[in-house]
Amino acid sequence: ERAALRGRRLIGIFFSISYTVLAWAIIIVLQLNALTINEALQRGNAGIIADLAVPIAVSAVNVALPVLTNWVTDFERWDYPATTLRLQIFRLYSGKILNLLINVAGYGI
Repeated sequence: ERAALRGRRLIGIFFSISYTVLAWAIIIVLQLNALTINEALQRGNAGIIADLAVPIAVSAVNVALPVLTNWVTDFERWDYPATTLRLQIFRLYSGKILNLLINVAGYGI
């Protein structure tokens, strides 16, 4: 049973790192291509949606992060609620702070 629990935690940690890096990659790609996306949507007569497409997509990524984090920590089945809470806080904080830094850096591009 202990080996199965370690396996769950290893899978959880791998999945947590994977979706966090994927979120960062999506935000970076959106920031780098914001003007292109906006222009393409403007040509398609998307109107105000064209101006909001990138911010909405970034917000969707930021909304998914806590949901995935909670799911992963539940999957990992940590022994103590305090451990679960610490991991959730650490993962969310690191994910959100780097998302913020990527967004701030993206406005300088």
